[in-house]
Amino acid sequence: MGEHHMNLLRNIKIRSKLFVIIIISALALSIVGIQGVGGLSKLSKGSEMIYQDQLIPNQLFARLKANNLDLDTYKFELMVTKDNDRNDTLQKNIKEKNEENNTLMEKIDQLKLMDNVSEKYESFKSEYKKLQDISSQMLSLAVKNENDKAYDVYLKEMEPQRETVNQLIEDIQTLNADNAKTIYQRDSKEAGSIITLLIIVIAASLVLSISIGLLMTRLITKPIKDIQALFAKQSKAILLSKEHINRRMNWDC
Repeated sequence: MGEHHMNLLRNIKIRSKLFVIIIISALALSIVGIQGVGGLSKLSKGSEMIYQDQLIPNQLFARLKANNLDLDTYKFELMVTKDNDRNDTLQKNIKEKNEENNTLMEKIDQLKLMDNVSEKYESFKSEYKKLQDISSQMLSLAVKNENDKAYDVYLKEMEPQRETVNQLIEDIQTLNADNAKTIYQRDSKEAGSIITLLIIVIAASLVLSISIGLLMTRLITKPIKDIQALFAKQSKAILLSKEHINRRMNWDC
């Protein structure tokens, strides 16, 4: 079977042999290119996951936490002030911050959170709703200038609930950071595997290309050498014939 393939290769025209070398080289380059593009696509997807699923949520949760701190300041001031104009301003500020928090949470709801973060986020929404209910109770007392009762609600109910909510935000941010680290480590490992695979493919392609190139060179040059040998043999035969004729002519003379 191998001899049959060799004979087949020998019978191929030189142009066809060169074309085979070009095709094999192009095929080897295509394999390397496909592997490289595929690897880069995986790494790009991992980077996108880190940005969209971890970094963006952390930014939104950081703003939620900052807004809660502002809300706490406004509510505390509302309990101690008796100026009606200032009360109106503080209530307006509280309303704006609550609306901003609702908008932030709507944006978070639209994100594709990882399972462990999504579970913690559901707990956050539940506890945040409790915090808003307690806050409304405290605010209704503060607006009526029943500051002692309002402060009692703040101290015994709102403050512990606020700490619970803030702790959940910190837990979510930690989970997002851990998830981002896991994705980065996974992508780094995959990058190493892709590089190794590319080196193997490139090396194999080079060996294959060189081997086939040498084989084709041999198949191309051998017929030329055979023709040269045939010409040399024919030239020698012609020369011997001429010498023989010359000798006979000399003898006849």
